[in-house]
Amino acid sequence: MSKFVSVMVVTYNSAATVEETLNSILSQTIGSENIELVISNDASKDNTVDVIERWLRTNSNKFKDTVFLNHKFNQGVSKNCNAGWKACTADWIKSIGGDDVLELDCLEKNISYTNINPECNIVFSKMKWFGRINKITPEPINYNFFKLSAVEQYEYLRFKSFNIAPTSFIRRETLADIGYADERFSTIEDLPLWLRFTKNNNKLYYFPEVTVRYRISDSASKHSKRYINEKFLNDLIKIYSELSFSDMKNFSAKALKIDMSTLLYGKKIILVITNNRVGALSRALDYIHLLLRPFYIVIKIKRYIFNYVHKNND
Repeated sequence: MSKFVSVMVVTYNSAATVEETLNSILSQTIGSENIELVISNDASKDNTVDVIERWLRTNSNKFKDTVFLNHKFNQGVSKNCNAGWKACTADWIKSIGGDDVLELDCLEKNISYTNINPECNIVFSKMKWFGRINKITPEPINYNFFKLSAVEQYEYLRFKSFNIAPTSFIRRETLADIGYADERFSTIEDLPLWLRFTKNNNKLYYFPEVTVRYRISDSASKHSKRYINEKFLNDLIKIYSELSFSDMKNFSAKALKIDMSTLLYGKKIILVITNNRVGALSRALDYIHLLLRPFYIVIKIKRYIFNYVHKNND
């Protein structure tokens, strides 16, 4: 495989962080001359565009090619990602948010893995969280997921998931074949995308090396003052509402469906009661909410024990 790779950056109000993101792409060990840089900005309200344009004036000639899509109207993350992906021309696409950072050898490691595993169409790796939370994921309990077949991964993702999107490295042709991200869900591009991949018999691969640093700050799903993003919550409810009990073959699947419904609709109620504010009331209601999810508590305990036992082998 050629070293030529597309790096697609999605931005929205990323003025404070996007320059660090872009510098991490420029500094890749494969050489910036082997990178097509595509930036898709979703009508940022801050000075993200000014920061990007100033940076491109100095650095755009160092890349194989650069494309800057500056949308005049906010489209949501799924449409923003799709616009960026469709502008890419390399065989492989590395996606990154405008507040995250690539490790210097991120592209080199992904290229190496896909060269050794030619059957792979999408691969993930480890990411190091920084900011309000410091940890490395995926956790040991998640490793077995990547040993499953595509069909088994699809069944798993229908009832539970974990954050792997920032490390994704995707074959462009396969991304086009599955129809890109589902634009019905404006705030969530990743989970519906993984469901599309696995449903179409594309196994999700993994190698255990850190390739991305994932910044934890105020975002669509996490916020220091807002209890929850209501649009994000409604998108999750729509995604999981498409999974009916009639498709579930065992007790565990049904229990996970009930637990997920309890989680999502419970959050909806707490949002209303607290006027969507983080505080003592929201924390108290979260504890009560947790007690209504015994299946989740059991899973949480098992996860803690498993990760603790296996931490020395990570």
